[in-house]
Amino acid sequence: MGARSRCPARLLQFRSDVYRYYQDGAVALEAFKAGEFDLLLEYSARTWARQHAGSKWRDGRIIKQEFPTGFGSGLQSYEFNLRRPLFQDIRVRHALALAYDFDAVNVYRQYKRAYSLFSNSEFAASGSPTPGELALLEPYRSRLPPAVFGPAWTPRTDTGPHAVRAGLLEARALLEAAGWKIAGDGVLRNAKGEPFEFEYLEDIGGGGRAVAVMQRNLEKLGIRMKLREVDFALMTKRQETFDFDLMQIRTADFTLPKIEDLTDQYGSKSADEHGSGNLRGLKSAAVDFLLERMQGARSLAQLQNASRALDRVIMQGWYQIPDLYAPTDRVSRWDRFGIPATRPRFYTIESGLDVWPVWPLTTWWAKDAAPAAAH
Repeated sequence: MGARSRCPARLLQFRSDVYRYYQDGAVALEAFKAGEFDLLLEYSARTWARQHAGSKWRDGRIIKQEFPTGFGSGLQSYEFNLRRPLFQDIRVRHALALAYDFDAVNVYRQYKRAYSLFSNSEFAASGSPTPGELALLEPYRSRLPPAVFGPAWTPRTDTGPHAVRAGLLEARALLEAAGWKIAGDGVLRNAKGEPFEFEYLEDIGGGGRAVAVMQRNLEKLGIRMKLREVDFALMTKRQETFDFDLMQIRTADFTLPKIEDLTDQYGSKSADEHGSGNLRGLKSAAVDFLLERMQGARSLAQLQNASRALDRVIMQGWYQIPDLYAPTDRVSRWDRFGIPATRPRFYTIESGLDVWPVWPLTTWWAKDAAPAAAH
């Protein structure tokens, strides 16, 4: 599951100065089981649960292990295009987010629900705003949702069909308050009689369980979400020209918040620039101010206050439906290595959206002079 699980395996072998690149994840897994390389970082929860198993795992030749990641997680979410009139009402956006059933998507229980712009880090907002955060937010109180000044948003903790039903009932109330009501034909319509329908844009083959679950729940509200799958070239073109209603995006992991990237993704100036990262089309004086304060921070405390205040504005504005993140690196490894008791928290090579853990190559050691037999 998740946007990154569809990436091809990128695996390197560092034995006898040989480098191998595997485009196909299934081929890479078989090569790993044959002993052609020593460890495999797995992106797919389904593959991890079902295929990282067998006699070599059972007898201990291969060890299956999860290593907690110390990196902040980039936000993976379903982003609304605010340029569309349909999504300009915060009540509508909030209602659609309530129809998202994380537990039905997270079937292998390998992920956590994204709760912040800066999940898994000290820059995520928590609890009520601190005095430092309030000092930054207060000048914009009249232009921000009241929820920004309350407890930070957290995902629902209740699960199961009753929780889903409660969320849909709350969503229906929000939609009715925004002027959308169920008509005699079971379709949600506004005062003009227009149906509530929109398009979800996805790569070819990308529409899976998450999309099916969203469509099912939205149908219960009288909403039609159409799936549109396109090839990579058209996907890129439509993304660059902001020609979409809803699409899934993931931003990069981080140690410190990447302020230039955040400015591109949320700053008002980039909202009208084709090819920018501001896919939402967000224009907010409060957001621009907080980004400037992040840029001008001269201490960790100042950066934390500005980041957490920005987090509250983005998450409570319901500009996206928060999706998921992986709190660990999932690794199967041949039992050939000694491993230090304390693992470096930050020690990686960054490549695009991915943060590659290189600590095994630099801190592990061979336990024996002769590697264990692969077969």
